[in-house]
Amino acid sequence: MNRMPAGELTGTKLGALTVGDAVFGFLRERGIDRVFGNPGSTELPMFVDLPQDFSYVLGLQESIVVAMADAHAQVTGRASFVNLHSAAGLGHAMGNLYTAYRNRAPLIVTTGQQTRDLLPHDPFLFNESPVELPKPYVKWAIEPARAEDVPAAIARAYHMAMQAPRGPVLVSVPLSDWDKPAVETAPRTVETALGCDAKALDNIAAKLDAAREPVIVVGPGVDIDGAWDETVRLAERLQAKVWVNPLSSRCSFPERHPLFAGFLPARQPALQQCFKDADFVLVLGGPAFTYHFPGTGGHIPQGTELCLITDDPHQIAGAVAGMAVRSDMKAAADGLTSRVSAREKRADLPARTIARLPVSRHITPGLLYQTLDELRSPDSIIVEEAPTARGALHDHFPIERPRGFFATASGGLGYGLPAAVGAALTRPDKPVLAIMGDGSSLYAIQSLWSAVEYDADLMVIVLNNGGYAALKGMADPGSRVDGVDIGHMDFKAIAEAQGCKAARCDDGAKLSSCLEEMLRQKGPRLLEVILSEEESAMNVMVQNETTPGAPEKFFIGGEWVDPLSSAKLDVISPVTEELVLSYPEASTADMDRAVAAARDAFDNGPWPRMSPSERAGYLRKVADLLTERLDDIAHAWTLQVGAPIMLTKKLVGQNPTLFNYYADLIETYPFVDERSRDDGGKVKVVKEPVGVCAAITPWNAPLVLLSYKVSAALASGCTMVAKPSPETPLEAYILAECIQKAGIPDGVFNLVPAGRESGDHLVRHKDIDKVAFTGSTMAGKKIAAACSERLARVSLELGGKSAAVLLDDADFGAAMMPLMMYTMPITGQVCFSLTRILVPESRKQEFVDMYVGAVKNIKVGDPFDPETQMGPLTMKRQLERVQGYIAAGREQGATVACGGGRPAGMDKGFYIEPTVFVDVDPSMKIAQEEIFGPVVSIISYTDEDDAARKANDSSYGLSGAVFTANPERGYAMARRMRTGSVTVNGMIVDPKHPFGGFKESGMGREGGPEGLDNYIETKTIHFA
Repeated sequence: MNRMPAGELTGTKLGALTVGDAVFGFLRERGIDRVFGNPGSTELPMFVDLPQDFSYVLGLQESIVVAMADAHAQVTGRASFVNLHSAAGLGHAMGNLYTAYRNRAPLIVTTGQQTRDLLPHDPFLFNESPVELPKPYVKWAIEPARAEDVPAAIARAYHMAMQAPRGPVLVSVPLSDWDKPAVETAPRTVETALGCDAKALDNIAAKLDAAREPVIVVGPGVDIDGAWDETVRLAERLQAKVWVNPLSSRCSFPERHPLFAGFLPARQPALQQCFKDADFVLVLGGPAFTYHFPGTGGHIPQGTELCLITDDPHQIAGAVAGMAVRSDMKAAADGLTSRVSAREKRADLPARTIARLPVSRHITPGLLYQTLDELRSPDSIIVEEAPTARGALHDHFPIERPRGFFATASGGLGYGLPAAVGAALTRPDKPVLAIMGDGSSLYAIQSLWSAVEYDADLMVIVLNNGGYAALKGMADPGSRVDGVDIGHMDFKAIAEAQGCKAARCDDGAKLSSCLEEMLRQKGPRLLEVILSEEESAMNVMVQNETTPGAPEKFFIGGEWVDPLSSAKLDVISPVTEELVLSYPEASTADMDRAVAAARDAFDNGPWPRMSPSERAGYLRKVADLLTERLDDIAHAWTLQVGAPIMLTKKLVGQNPTLFNYYADLIETYPFVDERSRDDGGKVKVVKEPVGVCAAITPWNAPLVLLSYKVSAALASGCTMVAKPSPETPLEAYILAECIQKAGIPDGVFNLVPAGRESGDHLVRHKDIDKVAFTGSTMAGKKIAAACSERLARVSLELGGKSAAVLLDDADFGAAMMPLMMYTMPITGQVCFSLTRILVPESRKQEFVDMYVGAVKNIKVGDPFDPETQMGPLTMKRQLERVQGYIAAGREQGATVACGGGRPAGMDKGFYIEPTVFVDVDPSMKIAQEEIFGPVVSIISYTDEDDAARKANDSSYGLSGAVFTANPERGYAMARRMRTGSVTVNGMIVDPKHPFGGFKESGMGREGGPEGLDNYIETKTIHFA
């Protein structure tokens, strides 16, 4: 290769200055006066005799160096200069180099290399592949061929880093190059902003003007490009609600603005449900979209258009739908604002409300963020890396300034703490707050040394929950997750060992004063906050304890309040017949307090006025919290009712299912239906919440039956007063705890356990707009009569005497499994139990032999024994009731085929044998009345007409089943049965589908969309 004389390169004689002089001269011109590094021998010539106007910021590990430089660049908007040690140092830094790439942080990374003379000889401490090693997470990489080319390579690297989309670049510099002669880099001006095509803007503006409900999604690019104000003006002109791109690493819209709608979830179908009302989605400065978990369904609702505006070609190529335009965010937002028409101010604002949490001595992430938000300056810079608490941050810690929030865009940990140090070294007017998870902070805990060394004004808050709680939360409930516990770490001691002031807070009552004191200080300091699961103020249930604490208060108006009466209610063990606990009974005055709280929350509070999507968010939080408490709920159900633990553990999942189901439903439910009159006029038919509701539930399935009511009522926008059965209050307390923890506004849900007198007072209360009741038919009739006096709305799910019809072609063996499960569930104490089995006369004995044989093998015993299939009846009066019906059956001539007495050896507890009667006439008491115990009547029929007649020979009509080899024949029989639900070849009760009764089994439906309709009033609005 021909060599050009050095002096002919530029016409300037070499030797006037060194490579180091030229490089630092170029950096000086670009406003770069810091070197972030962790030096080694291959970089020594660079930082020996560093120019006096430059400072060297030392990080004790290379990943710390990169993260400090990353945040420094993001806060200042200028490139940062980084020095790493050869291949080993670059390898240490790769995690945060990847984060810088995803953060779009402009970094000029130099790595040391052995002297050029040694490179052919495989020397110690060199980099075999300096250009390939960092790829693809640098925009450009080079090891210049000659020493004199280094300054030009640094200049080119700078311009590459600053071009959109910004990002890190790398230059490998042999150690011998720094002292070699060089020339100054040529002065240049490079414009980095991207303009936006005018025709594209005209097209997008026309679509926005034509859209009925445009929404805006903001990504980190808005904040990166300094387009905060322009985006706010565009949103206000359009009156468009604004969502944040999933898992955004920057804040790009003020989160207390009335148009701010919230944070898009990183999964489907939840993400597209946020757009259910939108017909045009404009995404600014972020991908469309980022997902974290697999999902189902489309990316956006059918018929909705999407437009992405970004400066990133990768995001344009990877967009899930719609059109895309490449542009700077500032130019795009400004250009659209000048083109779109201004709209009238919306009436449905604010788009979201921030719920307040009560102060307790247990510190939850939500309480921490709420308290910190009240005390910190809104101008402070937040650097966050606490994945477990990200939801609480979104809910209770609104960001209100541009360049005010930074997080890892890659999802990798180890960025946040050193990034906060780098941000603090920009010397902002307001302090930098680093909010770190305990596990996250340990990736780079020695960053505190740098904070102390350079006197960074930085407050670090470590959320100590004993390990990687985010991973535990992703695992299936109850499963073991290894390698996530780090409970013995002392972060206060670790900080103090590095010279950093530190304190610890583990009491929610002292949290405010601790934070206030730390915020008042200057310099680096750390506060270790001990998080804990929020125990119930009632101490209702402690995991794995057999005896729960007794509730002491009521939940009224968002607070746990003392009762106004000294009266008590008792919970008696159905196994031992002994007292389990006593707890307060609500008086009529307590009921008045609860109704007043619910009335105020409905008339004046935010809940009925929230968008359905916002209410859905709260319901999903309740579902998540209930999921965490499933073992507690199952334990309480078994303890109070005597239902086998193997059964309650299977059934408790219905509770979060109901809350999730109604959350999903209301995001697509037609709350407003636009119609036209014959004269062409417009009509809007509006579905509105009925108002303040009373939920009165029985003892047999305490929480499931309450969840049916609460989930639907709250989804509709109603407020509620719940009165659970006196015998089984515990699950209702768990629900109240979950509702409080979810941050649902005060007064929306109120819990007041009571007996009959206060219950009657609640039903007759003038401020109760609707009563939802599950229980006996006799009680239901009284409630309906009381509601009729003021025409209050009422829904009733009452008793049953359900029939299972086995047609003559039925496979008895296949039918046996569902019959064994649903003829005597929970010791027969279920309203939809199939307590009448109708069999063809010709096959009667065949069935009796098979069914009675199976019943005799039912294991009756301790309900907490996983092998037990049937426990006791729930209470003494229930045992006496069932014994009375068995006696009546015998007296009227029916034959006991099995059972009929107490199980052998079980003299204690409310036990009864599973009992089967044969030779039963349909007119007998045991065939006509609801027994609510494990007593089944087998009745024969002659033909299908006789079967249908006998199935309908009841004042009840709740449920039923048909068994046949021909499903169409089964469907035909099901249509003849006067009952609210029928299953062909099985028995199914699905909370996502309606359930309720004909005749004396009630009125109204629970579950499915029909369950929501229970809590809806219809309003017609005509436009003249």
